Formats: sequence, structure tokens, C-alpha cells
Amino acid sequence: MNERLITNLSRQGPEELALVYRENLIDKEAERISPYILEFDENGEPDFEYEKDTLLGQMEYSGFRSMYELANSRAKYMIWLSPPGGISGYTEGRVVVGKVLKRGRSTEIECRGIPILKDRGGFRKIADNLGAGDLEVEELRKWAIGVNAENDDDFWDKCQKVFGVEEVWNYIREGKDVRNKKETEVVVRQVMKEIEVRGVRQENQGLMFEMMMKVRGFEIMGGNHGGTNMDMFGGTRRLSAFRGLFTKSEIAIKGERVDGKTVCPCGEVLKEGATRCPKCGLRLVND
Repeated sequence: MNERLITNLSRQGPEELALVYRENLIDKEAERISPYILEFDENGEPDFEYEKDTLLGQMEYSGFRSMYELANSRAKYMIWLSPPGGISGYTEGRVVVGKVLKRGRSTEIECRGIPILKDRGGFRKIADNLGAGDLEVEELRKWAIGVNAENDDDFWDKCQKVFGVEEVWNYIREGKDVRNKKETEVVVRQVMKEIEVRGVRQENQGLMFEMMMKVRGFEIMGGNHGGTNMDMFGGTRRLSAFRGLFTKSEIAIKGERVDGKTVCPCGEVLKEGATRCPKCGLRLVND
């Protein structure tokens, strides 16, 4: 069965959806930075449910716990690597870079998820450069690595030296990544409101949302890491920190019938017998 992630917009926040789009855009790495705040309670539990029954889920949870432990051992900056392949099946690797904002009873880490388009051998070299050469590539998922840096600029300079892609770190230095997320959130709110006004059936909302975002220039890819704190299968909390977001296969749905005419979820009125929307490209099936 081919499932889609965005299925219940009423249970999802614009910020989480904006992060989905920033992280999974079909675009260069700098445009795909996803900035967010990771919060832990006084027991060191992250602010979302996590997967407990798979090895991947356990490894990623260990990685989150290591970020919490680093923060509360007085570390200020950290890097967490998630390589492609292995037990994950991820099509590309990512890194989370973190800066501690608050520690103690409530711990907050300012994070940025960034795509790293290197193979597992490339991640091996990165780990060596970070002084984590004693870890196997697959074990990198379990441990965040503390970084000694005098200030934010020094941290970004060190990240650039390790990862390359100067444009990524310039985006962060200039605050472009945060502005991108906020601008995307504005578009997300507009689309959510339009879907609400049109009264689209809940079972069609997710796909309509994706198609309307695509029309507005936000096209995303499938098979990569997640980046929202939500599992959007029905709007529940994400069970895995980096769950894949969308399948790559095409989906067809039934159009709305309004005054005897078929209307695509994007709002386009179709000619009689049409099976594909000329505006958004969505494939439609007859009753």
C-alpha cells in the first residue's frame, strides 16, 4: 500500500510542515537547512515519542540522549552524524549541528539539520576529522560529538573546514536559513487556510496540500531523513527521529464533484473525462 505522510492538517503545525519542506526540497544543500529547537525534560527525554522496537530507533534515541548528556556536561557545541545506507535505508546522509541554549531541568539545543551528500566512506573521513575514528560508521548514529569552539563564528568555521560547502555555513552566519523557514511557514499557513476554506475531504487534504505547495514552487523529494518532530501519518508524534517522509511513486485520487463537474484538489475544474489535472499534474481516477 502506498501511504502519504501529510494526512491530517488539523493536527499539524505550520512550523513542522515548513521544516518538512525546507529539509526535503529539490534544491541545493544551503536551501535545505532545517533550523529547530530540540527540547528535553528534566529526565533527559526529548519532546517527542521515539521508536523503541527497532535497532535503528534505539540507535537514534541513543544519539538524542548523547546530545542531552553533552549539554549537561557543560558542552556548548556538538555535531551528530547520520550516514546514508546501513540499517537505515536512507538515500542520503545528514548532520545535526547543535548549540546549547539552556541546560538543567529543561534543556534546549538550537539545532540545524543539514543534508550531507557524501557516501559512507565520506562519513568515515568526517568522523576521523572530528576525532571519532574509533567508532564504526554505523555507530555514528548513536553518539553526538562535542566540539570545542570559542563562539558561534568559530563553530561555523570549524564545521566548514570539516564538511566543506561554504555556502551552507554562510547561510547560517547570515541567518538565511531561519528566514527561509519563516517564509516557508507563511506559505504553509496560506495553503492550509485555502484547504480549510474549500472544505476538502480529510482523506484528500494531505495530497492536496502537497500539490498546492508544488504549484507555489515547493517540490519535495522522497526517501530522505525526516526533520519535523511529527510523524504525519495521521498527525501523531514521530516515532523515529529521521523517518523517511514521502514515497516516490505517483498517487491517484478521486476529484471532488461540484455542480456536476470534477474539481481537482488544487481547485482546477477539469474537462469531462480528464484523468490528469492540467494545472498541478495530479492524476485522478473516475468513480
